[in-house]
Amino acid sequence: MNKLSDLLIHVNLKEEDYKNIAEEPLTIEELDILKQITFKAIQEDLKGKDELKLKDESLVLQDKIIEINDDLGTKSYKRRKKKRLLFLVAILIFTCVASLIANVKNGNVERMFEVLFGSGTAYIGESGLELGVNTTKEGITLNVQGLVGDKNSAILLFDLTKEDGSSFDGNYIKFGRLEFDVEGKHEKTRSWNPFKIYGSQGYTSSIGWGMLDEVYQVPTKYTFKVEANLTKDLIGKNATLKLTDIIEAEQGDWFSEINLAEFLRAYPEYTYQDSIPMEEKFISYYDEEELESEGMNAQEVISKIPKRGLDSKQLDINLYPDFNTEWKIDNLGFVDGKLHLRMYGTDEMHYTPSFVDEQGNEIEMEYNITTYHSNGEGAKEERFAQGYYVYAIKDLEELSKLRVRSWFIKELRTTKGEWQLSFKVAIKNEEKRLVLNKMYSQGDSLTLEELTLSKLSLQVIYENKNNKRGTIKTRLLMKDGQEIKLGAKSQSYEGSKVTVRYAFKEPIDISEVQAVFINNEEVKIE
Repeated sequence: MNKLSDLLIHVNLKEEDYKNIAEEPLTIEELDILKQITFKAIQEDLKGKDELKLKDESLVLQDKIIEINDDLGTKSYKRRKKKRLLFLVAILIFTCVASLIANVKNGNVERMFEVLFGSGTAYIGESGLELGVNTTKEGITLNVQGLVGDKNSAILLFDLTKEDGSSFDGNYIKFGRLEFDVEGKHEKTRSWNPFKIYGSQGYTSSIGWGMLDEVYQVPTKYTFKVEANLTKDLIGKNATLKLTDIIEAEQGDWFSEINLAEFLRAYPEYTYQDSIPMEEKFISYYDEEELESEGMNAQEVISKIPKRGLDSKQLDINLYPDFNTEWKIDNLGFVDGKLHLRMYGTDEMHYTPSFVDEQGNEIEMEYNITTYHSNGEGAKEERFAQGYYVYAIKDLEELSKLRVRSWFIKELRTTKGEWQLSFKVAIKNEEKRLVLNKMYSQGDSLTLEELTLSKLSLQVIYENKNNKRGTIKTRLLMKDGQEIKLGAKSQSYEGSKVTVRYAFKEPIDISEVQAVFINNEEVKIE
């Protein structure tokens, strides 16, 4: 067998190659088979090689993958689809190599974070830290790869492997609890998946975690990212990542065997019951300008907010009784010619039900909102959720032709235990801070007090004398005319003072920032 690097060295992107590559994307089953074949081939090739050679070949492979990716970026969209198989094989080869040489330190934080930031890693500099610390409990090893951060935020990469080298069950890993402590202070956590969006929280500190995209995973090693947003200074402090209970699971779409049309026929009093004014907690407040800027028809979106809804009945209908979920139907029925569904339960296992016809076509969900509350603090904290959903289903006859399908996570195996690693956040912060105390727009109601710009985030502190919890419009303009898209946003309130922190999609060169626009008012960065 050739050297690993030889597998990619001769991948040249030529026009005549495109006609020989299938345009259809790989199925999940085909992807898993390709991963296993690649993994076994590389295992044979690595026998007898020392760590230095493995590291050298790994770096050559990654350089080739980056070269292929850059070349793909110059092709048309249709051609990129055709070339997807070559790029996928390249990624699979590299991720398999990485899983087999997990103990070989890369020595290069930029390479480590290319899976998240791509070419944006060039601006990490001393804001990044390679860690390579690990611990093994109950046959599973937790390895913290590295961290990129600034004064109040951090992005952490970590991975899990089994000590015996075996694969994890399912296609997803979740935790009984994930905690991130900075010198003993516990930070609240949220998990996410690509099908749910969480609005801004009232927390002053929060973190979120998730698995990297499937293409970067192999069955024997799963890699995760943690994004921490803190109110206190992180740099130079001791931080701890702690996992409690590792749960192997399968995520995907699941059909329910519960027939809601039959339920309504058996209990007709719920079909057309008395409605009530929509409860405040289930009403979404949209900013018209923000909706229009995102290409949506603001009036159409706002018009779908229901004025009346269903009261709580605590029907306790479990759509998936065989699964480990406490997310249940509170009430259902028709209001103004639409099917309304009200649900409640624990935050951990909630999902959004959808309805599909015999051809698998999904019925339009005209409105949905999920609210959260918690009891207790720290390890004793319990999180609960309530959901309200409105569907374009007009009556019982139409409902009887549909099935319930939901995307969520089915638990397969749980390894009880606690995995904990501590490390010092020895990074340097590069930022620009502007103290302004200047009135901006909205009459004299908004005073912009301070801007802090770093490689990873933008923090805006302003005073809103009207004390309305609206949103400001923020844009970032670079000297070359490029407008930087702002990523996740968090807000905290202290009286009339509001602190908003935006995370960038990738690190930026702050010396190239020309201006920040707040509600279209320009703040020049010097």
